[in-house]
Amino acid sequence: MKQCDSTSIMLQFTSCLKKEVDAEIEKIECSETCMINKSLEASRILIEAFARLKEFILSYEFKNDDEEILFFKVIKPTLCFRLIYYRKVYNIEMNRPIGIDKQREYLNEILESINRYNAKRLDFIRYYRSCSSHLDELYFLRGKSYAEQYLETSHYEFDPQFSTNCDFKVAKILSNDMLSAYLMHEIESLNDNGTKTGRSTSLRQKRHGKGPKPSCRNRFTPGTAPDRSVMCRLLSSMIISKTFSTSSWTAISPERSAT
Repeated sequence: MKQCDSTSIMLQFTSCLKKEVDAEIEKIECSETCMINKSLEASRILIEAFARLKEFILSYEFKNDDEEILFFKVIKPTLCFRLIYYRKVYNIEMNRPIGIDKQREYLNEILESINRYNAKRLDFIRYYRSCSSHLDELYFLRGKSYAEQYLETSHYEFDPQFSTNCDFKVAKILSNDMLSAYLMHEIESLNDNGTKTGRSTSLRQKRHGKGPKPSCRNRFTPGTAPDRSVMCRLLSSMIISKTFSTSSWTAISPERSAT
């Protein structure tokens, strides 16, 4: 019974943190400002949340391997992948060229870089998307080492008390799903506007917060990932229902992360 109570502390904290972040991000996404400002403000909110999450976990003792795997496979990536996404969007928009053709080429190159990233990590992506679990102890418990097919150059920078071999990879996969959706939406908008005359100036105005602004309902929602992330939602449900069936985290999935 004590274990259940302790488990609830972690789940309650992370659930409350997620609700707070979701509410703040929703306000930012519905605000009448440019994407550069939105991504910068959202990054600030998410950095603060990430710091709070890390502080909590460093003082928390997981009761068993299942609980630790749940956190690093589902909870941490679900809370943190948007930070990667918004920082990427900020950099993309800050360096976005002028002119429809140049923008289209620029965005397609970034989309191709995502495909190259995924190709190098295909074995793990297949493992994750197929909801496999036989390597979870190796991938999502701290202090484990293994010789993977593709070595992450930045892995040595991670805090070993707050990182595992693959929790960042999961967050990166989810952020890439969102980023791909954003890029495809932007490319589609360029294609639509490219068939009309005199719209390049309007596109620049829209990107920098000028000109007519669409309603929040009709605007692209970065929290909406492509259909392929349904597997991630299924994964979350399977792990959580198996380990902590009464947890409020049964409602959390990558697709719902910005609702």
